[in-house]
Amino acid sequence: MILAPPWQLWTVSDPYQAEFFRGVVVGELVKIVLPIVVLAWLGTAHRLWRVWPTLLTAAIASGALSAALWYVLYAAAHSI
Repeated sequence: MILAPPWQLWTVSDPYQAEFFRGVVVGELVKIVLPIVVLAWLGTAHRLWRVWPTLLTAAIASGALSAALWYVLYAAAHSI
């Protein structure tokens, strides 16, 4: 389910499954968009333009580390 592309989840015909899958897609989008919005807000509202490269580097590093750890967890769960 989570490995399916989002555009396939939007086209589910069963109304109960469609409601669930649309919630999953919205949740996935929030996980992607919300950190970017917070990073932009920190840069503009708190006058952090001087350290914008540092904020961007930290956001990319934490996202990559998070993705790697989720992959390790996924691989470990399937090896049990």
